[in-house]
Amino acid sequence: MSLILSVAIKYEHDVVAARQRARQIAGLLGFDTRDQTRIATAVSEIIADLSRILSGRYTSATGMGGGIIGARRLMDNFVITSEPGKGTAVTLTKIVPRDVAVITAERMSDIVGSLARQRPRTPMEEVQLQNQELLRALEELRAAKRSCDDSTASSRTPTGVWWPSMPSWTRRPTTCAAPTT
Repeated sequence: MSLILSVAIKYEHDVVAARQRARQIAGLLGFDTRDQTRIATAVSEIIADLSRILSGRYTSATGMGGGIIGARRLMDNFVITSEPGKGTAVTLTKIVPRDVAVITAERMSDIVGSLARQRPRTPMEEVQLQNQELLRALEELRAAKRSCDDSTASSRTPTGVWWPSMPSWTRRPTTCAAPTT
């Protein structure tokens, strides 16, 4: 595994910069827009949670913050290490999609170079982009719900309705799955 970028988090705007860079790296590695958003969200959630935990402003019954739990769900793996005098390091891992070409040393060098050339967005631009991503995800969920509702409504036939007196082999459950976000 190669380190592409490390971001020191000292100020509030560093969280925005880390989220932005996470999305940019994900895009350069070949992740689709949905996974880019997942990765960027996991990064910002981890940072926000750790900032509250390490500053003593956060407590919970489990000792873990919601951002850590959320990052676990959004990513394939993550590791948190903390050493006195060295700080806390968080490693988030997302498996590259199968249809993406192998990342060679040369390609990695190109990615790092491209990242260095990209103009950083202002915090306002980054928040606007984040809002657009959230609206896109909300619309995808609404479309999936409409599709699910339509398929559920069309499957309500006399044989698709569950009646308590009907034998179990005649019951046909109707299920829909929304896209994971």
